Amino acid sequence: MIIKKIFFLIIFLLSLSVYPSNSIVAVIDEDIITLNQLNKLTKGAEKNQKMALLNLLIDEKIIQGVIAKLKIIHKETEINRELNFIAKNNDVTLSDLSNSKEFPIILKRVEYELSKSILKKLVISEEKDTSNNKDLNLTDNQTFRNWIKKQREKIFIKIYEEKLN
Repeated sequence: MIIKKIFFLIIFLLSLSVYPSNSIVAVIDEDIITLNQLNKLTKGAEKNQKMALLNLLIDEKIIQGVIAKLKIIHKETEINRELNFIAKNNDVTLSDLSNSKEFPIILKRVEYELSKSILKKLVISEEKDTSNNKDLNLTDNQTFRNWIKKQREKIFIKIYEEKLN
């Protein structure tokens, strides 16, 4: 706990600068989101749009952390199936796709989405096993969103909204 407090203090002190382009806009446990990361995705966006996207990025960081903690892995055949699907939908061969400069980003996203899908199934199964009857009417997406909200309550999150202007 002391280490987390020291980490937060260091992050806070670093963020007190005049908001350089790579200043910290959010701290999620021991992870951060920088203004550069956010600006790459929100060029020309209003503050409320940036805030909405920042919250999605925070959710992704939470999901990535749980995936890593649970060591969720997927089969190479699943990855190849998804890559073939992407290639087919973009009228390119798998070879062309794998030789493209965007391939590392595509591969990373495919791996993340597959891991997230596995996590979502685990969460939904567990939530339905432990929930009371009133929660059984929730859709799977609602169940997963509620689980993410619960995860947010369990971890340290600090958002520096003043830097989103």
